[in-house]
Amino acid sequence: MTISPTIEPNTKILELLDAFELSSKEDYHRLPIDAKHMFVSRLYKAFERNFVGAMKDASQVGGMKFHFSTDCELSQRSNIPTSTFLKKSCFYANRTYVSFPFVEAPETRDDGEVYFARRMRKSRKTHGTTFFNESRAYVLDKLAFDELLDLIFELQQAMRLGISHIVPLFPGQKFHKKKLKLTSANFELEELKKQFDETEEYPNLARRSSGLSNLLLPHFTNIEMERIVEIRNKESELYQEFQRRIQNMLHNASQTDSEITILKYLREVDEGVRELHERFKHIQKMYRRRDIYFLLKFLSASLVFMSPLDGEIKNSIATILGGMSAFDYLTTKEEKVSAMSEIRLNRFYLPWQVFMLDKAFK
Repeated sequence: MTISPTIEPNTKILELLDAFELSSKEDYHRLPIDAKHMFVSRLYKAFERNFVGAMKDASQVGGMKFHFSTDCELSQRSNIPTSTFLKKSCFYANRTYVSFPFVEAPETRDDGEVYFARRMRKSRKTHGTTFFNESRAYVLDKLAFDELLDLIFELQQAMRLGISHIVPLFPGQKFHKKKLKLTSANFELEELKKQFDETEEYPNLARRSSGLSNLLLPHFTNIEMERIVEIRNKESELYQEFQRRIQNMLHNASQTDSEITILKYLREVDEGVRELHERFKHIQKMYRRRDIYFLLKFLSASLVFMSPLDGEIKNSIATILGGMSAFDYLTTKEEKVSAMSEIRLNRFYLPWQVFMLDKAFK
């Protein structure tokens, strides 16, 4: 199973953002009108290329692969993935593909719409309406285009690592989810939707009796996408094993079974993160006490050195106490390293890492 990132599919989009020095949709709206037209024209070409690259990427990688499909009713779209959803999907899924539909452009152009085409040629202008001659032109209304920009900038870091792709769907193009073994992230289970969007306020660490109405740990709302990408990148071998486990659970599962399996796994992660954190706190507490104990031994040796005892006796006692402290302290440090290594070997170590970034629990 190939888990390693594939940078190439997103290259043109990212190069375009860098060339225009854009980091938000507000940056785009501040561009001069000619620069906006140039950006949109180049973005269209980058999207065309990205479709091919994303399809190739999806056919080659393993692990869980999410596909989130936005609505085709652009002016009424309400299912754009939230920031929290995208961060969570970029952690639990090896790849996240968000398809974005484009509508074929009508013959007349509305100033409230953004046009995408290889070439745009004005034919005539009548009563304030501009007519175009273009065989391959597509359109987004301004609201949809702003949502597209938000999506691009939200996923920018994940796109740089090649773990997420925005897939343009022009009329006639299809995204073969079954063939590519993609799991739909347009969840039907309400509980699973709530968990990925984190639509409930943070609960206390102590779970309710059922545990089903709480948001399961770890939470992603207050964590930056960069940190999610960083964990995946730094712990690549552990993440590969993490994805193998998920892939095996979802093997040949239907959409309904997949959602039930994912929700069940989120509950297992929640339980595992809580238990692992209790273990971590126990190690901290235990070795903090030992550090205090060795500090007291060190102070005792110092007091002996300052006492009015005979010089030879004083040196002998101080040497014994100091030697015992040094030996015991080094032994304890090794034990602590070993205990922490056991935590890293725990299968819930990666989601626990996310949990440790959440300032809401500090």
